Amino acid sequence: MRSRRTIGTVFVAYAQRLRTPTIYNAIKEAEQLKIARFGFPASVRRHFDRLEEFPRGLLPFGDAICRFNPVYGQGMSVAAQEARFAPRDPPEAAPTSRTRSRGLAAAFFSEAATLIETPWALAAVPDLAHPKAEGERPEDLEQRLAFSEALNRVAAEDPARSTNCCLKCCTLLSSTKRSSNDPDLASERGEEPR
Repeated sequence: MRSRRTIGTVFVAYAQRLRTPTIYNAIKEAEQLKIARFGFPASVRRHFDRLEEFPRGLLPFGDAICRFNPVYGQGMSVAAQEARFAPRDPPEAAPTSRTRSRGLAAAFFSEAATLIETPWALAAVPDLAHPKAEGERPEDLEQRLAFSEALNRVAAEDPARSTNCCLKCCTLLSSTKRSSNDPDLASERGEEPR
């Protein structure tokens, strides 16, 4: 097992090799207090929207549908947005409400699935770039990783613009699909803006 001093030295050396010196400059003179480890086994997404039937009277949301690595800070934002899609009226006890309540759950899960796409792309998909990471890789994984790489390059040149783009995606005000059409990001990927 490495000592704290060795781990810290390796970390600072790694930071020095990053594309921009921002992190290295911030930590090179810092006193290392403690390296905290954060154990999070995996991001999990459950596709209730793909079920043919769902138990009546139940409506999971938040982490029950999709659990994000807390480092990215997406879980509470997604849960709050999902709450907007929840049915406002409790289903009546009348037999005719059974069909209605099934329709409410299906509509909710459909809306939630659409909502989750952007934060999932930002928080879970980049982990799949690592060969040992487990999980279903989307067909457009290379495109998504190219978007992240282009965003990093733009961040090095124009931090304000890339921060604005990232914040819109992270706070669910925009989608990664919409942001990926940004002319600067397209040119960084060697593409024509759409």
